[in-house]
Amino acid sequence: MDIQACLNELGGVTGLNDLSLDENAQCALKFDNEHEVTFAADAEDRALLLYASLGVSTDFLDLTALKQLLGAGFLGSSTEGAAFGINPQDGQLYLWKRFNEEFADFAEFEQGINRFLAQLIFWKEKLSGGSREAAPAADSGSFAGSMPFGPLGGLSV
Repeated sequence: MDIQACLNELGGVTGLNDLSLDENAQCALKFDNEHEVTFAADAEDRALLLYASLGVSTDFLDLTALKQLLGAGFLGSSTEGAAFGINPQDGQLYLWKRFNEEFADFAEFEQGINRFLAQLIFWKEKLSGGSREAAPAADSGSFAGSMPFGPLGGLSV
């Protein structure tokens, strides 16, 4: 299932009609009015990148925190395949994940988003001093009912 078709179905499920990529092949969605995730399509590679700021300036990360992030991100062992990166434009720490033609249907797309959101929320909490030891397992349910996060808060491009 291609990315635009997945976004069309996501728009239908959430009531965000005409959900589409902009001229840069990106769109940003805010989940629970708190967690902004950018969807970036790479048409040539038929891939989707999800990325989001963790709300942490890397200027304030100490060596212990950096070692923890690098250890957790090693081969995606503690991030469900997501990775950390520093945006050179704003100095913020980001979580990102690449999906390569992995969505056979909307349910798989939805599950990928849920898993990414679970990691995003976990790492935001962990970096802000939260004490949770592991990210919760993402619910494989639908946005319409059992999604562990509330309805989408809005769309920005």
